[in-house]
Amino acid sequence: MLTSEESIQRRWKEYFEELMNEENEREKRVEGVNSVEQKVDKIRKDEVRKALKRMKSGKAVGPDDIPVEVWKCLGEAAVEFLASLFNRVLESERMPEEWRRSVLVPIFKNKGDVQSCSNYRGIKLMSHTMKLWERVVEARLRKVVEICEQQYGFMPRKSTTDAIFALRILMEKYRDGQRELHCVFVDLEKAYDRVPREELWYCMRKSGVAEKYVRVVQDMYERSRTVVRCAVGQTEEFNVEVGLHQGSALSPFLFAIVMDQLSEEVRQESPWTMMFADDIVICSESREQVEENLERWRFALERRGMKVSRSKTEYMCVNEREGSGTVRLQGEEVKKVQEFKYLGSTVQSNGERGKEVKKRVQAGWNGWRKVSGVLCDRKISARIKGKVYRTVVRPAMLYGLETVSLRKRQESELEVAELKMLRFSLGVTRLDRIRNEYIRGTAHVGRLGDKVREARLRWFGHVQRRESEYIGRRMLDMELPGRRQRGRPKRRRLAHAVGNRAAFSTWRQRLKVIALEYKRTPVLGERTTGRKMRGLWVLLALCGAVFGKETFEGHQVLRITVVNEAQIELLKELSQNEHLGLDFWMDPVDVSLPVDVRVPFHSLQAVRAFLGYHEIHYEIMIQDLQDLLDSEQREMLKSKAFVVRSSDDYNYASYHTLNEINSFMDTLVQENPGFVSKLVIGQSYEGRPLNVLKFSTGANRPGLWIDTGIHSREWVTQASGTWFAKKIVTDYGRDAELTDILNKYDIFLEIVTNPDGFQFTHTSNRMWRKTRKPNPGSSCVGVDPNRNWDAGFGGPGASSSPCTETYRGPRAHSEPEVKAIVDFVKSHGQIKAFVSIHSYSQMLLYPYGYTRTPCKDQAELHELARKAITDLSSLYNTQYRYGSIINTIYQASGGTIDWTYDQGIKYSYTFELRDTGRYGFILPANQIIPTAQETWLALMAIMKHTKNNPY
Repeated sequence: MLTSEESIQRRWKEYFEELMNEENEREKRVEGVNSVEQKVDKIRKDEVRKALKRMKSGKAVGPDDIPVEVWKCLGEAAVEFLASLFNRVLESERMPEEWRRSVLVPIFKNKGDVQSCSNYRGIKLMSHTMKLWERVVEARLRKVVEICEQQYGFMPRKSTTDAIFALRILMEKYRDGQRELHCVFVDLEKAYDRVPREELWYCMRKSGVAEKYVRVVQDMYERSRTVVRCAVGQTEEFNVEVGLHQGSALSPFLFAIVMDQLSEEVRQESPWTMMFADDIVICSESREQVEENLERWRFALERRGMKVSRSKTEYMCVNEREGSGTVRLQGEEVKKVQEFKYLGSTVQSNGERGKEVKKRVQAGWNGWRKVSGVLCDRKISARIKGKVYRTVVRPAMLYGLETVSLRKRQESELEVAELKMLRFSLGVTRLDRIRNEYIRGTAHVGRLGDKVREARLRWFGHVQRRESEYIGRRMLDMELPGRRQRGRPKRRRLAHAVGNRAAFSTWRQRLKVIALEYKRTPVLGERTTGRKMRGLWVLLALCGAVFGKETFEGHQVLRITVVNEAQIELLKELSQNEHLGLDFWMDPVDVSLPVDVRVPFHSLQAVRAFLGYHEIHYEIMIQDLQDLLDSEQREMLKSKAFVVRSSDDYNYASYHTLNEINSFMDTLVQENPGFVSKLVIGQSYEGRPLNVLKFSTGANRPGLWIDTGIHSREWVTQASGTWFAKKIVTDYGRDAELTDILNKYDIFLEIVTNPDGFQFTHTSNRMWRKTRKPNPGSSCVGVDPNRNWDAGFGGPGASSSPCTETYRGPRAHSEPEVKAIVDFVKSHGQIKAFVSIHSYSQMLLYPYGYTRTPCKDQAELHELARKAITDLSSLYNTQYRYGSIINTIYQASGGTIDWTYDQGIKYSYTFELRDTGRYGFILPANQIIPTAQETWLALMAIMKHTKNNPY
């Protein structure tokens, strides 16, 4: 055992210096290969941008101490500089000397003797700028070199799961047919570190790589030097003459090129040969054939400087008959095993899954221990702990399980382990007698068994959607001769997936039953500090589940910046993919406007890939929508603690339900008889009254109309409406200007214009926008009430598809909520100003939206809008845009104020309230009153102008 720092450093240097400078024995190539001499294009800026996007932040830096974050922060200036630098390197075929240096960090492989250097993998920390250069070169090489289909490592649209799935299904088919299957798992000794450089150049040329790129890669490896960073400091620097850089961005693809060429004459089609970088599995129906294939592989690899490990190469036989023996490699018996850890997933020759379940549990505990300092910290909230658990621990437990059919007992083993981790994290023991459901609810962690089934179904759907040549499809469709053994057969993975679909069809119903059980369970005991409140939150959340309330866990809102019309068209095409479930909060209409879209968790990867492929810039506006919704619900629950006996007790700084708003209106009417009355102008589709507050000081007066909440999810509008109502009764008789207006005009205020949709946002889907009337011939419900008016009805900017958010409806005024306002306006006959209030984007708009022809009063309406916005901005300096709908935001036919203007109501306006995108439709409750206050100033400007300019 070495104890002194100098001796430890010297040993590390000796080991890695020998490893990285001595080749294995090999035959010298006699034959040559023609080089490809061709002109290569200069490095473009878009190539640099893509390379920057692919580089992850927060990674350890190389010897130059320049992280990639520096280049990302510099933006376009960095792109221009790097493109120029890379072009100089490409032209000269000489990279900066600093890039040749690296720091090698030994990482223990978690197997073998911890004191043996051979059980450590050396990872090089290299210059991030060089890695960017490698990524640019790699992207170009991938366009030229076609790697064989047997290689699954670091290839697009391939992963470890593909290879694991193919092997498991192959073994399952042979077990079902009672036929032998022989598998050899080949291990290469120090594969990356012992690749002969001459073989690399040869394989690149043979793969058709231009000689220019060969020389560029040669330059990357020329005069490379490294030091070993160990626990006692750094060693002296030494040269690296052999092998590929582990930790390099380019090395995985270079290794794939080498393996592709060296195995060209010996590999068979998948699944009989599968490679994941240097992990090779060879399968055959006979022991003799697999032994022969193994020997051919050994000869092909070792004659070119690679070495097959005799101690780590292992053999497995499925449905083994007595006396079948083992295979030999150059006369030596290959170790025969009943289980093998293939790409991190344990496969067993008898088809059992018990060992894999134990490995998943162990992997979960390993991950838990790594972050136990966070998970066991009492200062950290349960929700944050749940997020850390779902991010770090659970993926390790779920790895590869989409390819495994588990018994209920095995699923239970996983769930028991998970609950132990969660109880440790939350400081709860079994003596506290707290149910598992409360533990999961407190941490916001669903059942692991459900997640396993979800992953299995997702993978099954992925396989079914792939092309027929895909390995997974071919394995599922493979038919083998042979008869099953007597008795009940082992459950196959395909049957399990179909069973999962049946189980998931009743999943929501099961949640409701569980939630009802929670309602009968007492709240957590008082003796544990804070647990009673935690139990209350869980109970309330689960009561929501009883009514099937949709959650938005993992949903993100992306802000997309378009730069040309082509990108707008691409986003419009993207929006047509209904299976993605995209919800465009701001539609793609103009390069001057951002596009905001809510993306469900299951579509995030596809949408990001689409945007990245088309080089469309985006940023994450809301990281997790459910976080904002949970915060919103907590604020609402706090306000329920106060008893409302009068309109003064009403919490105007909180969001409220439909019943609470209706009660508020009744209270306001009772408190102000003779001044405030409630009109019912109609009924919604579901039979709810369409209530309008009338503020009047006399009979037969002209009217001013204000409506809020026509789009149900825009909660800040209904909340502002209640504040307006209280403001009117408070200021009448005190504010001279408002008093003068009310002495000449009636004010009509419809606070909840779309009551069915508003109720639905509280009970089922917070993001619901439309009405709730069913559409004949479609399973999709509702119509956009702001596209249903007889003003350019059915034109551009309104959809004819019932499943879209802007569906216009079957005909103009088909929705009872719209028809009620139409009838009221026509019967009243003296509405002089009409204001419809929406959110978000901070705009004040006037007609038209369905035509580019300016309205005849545009000059006056524009000047009044300017005055109103000036007054609005004077309070909090909130910046609004103003103008006609079609020129300010987008073309939209069938809109409210276009119809009212065509009916002769000159002063027709639409507000889009706060904000401009930070929160979107989920504006925090603390912004309700400031929003209402500033909007009131603009409303007063419009009402005063209407009073002073009668028509």
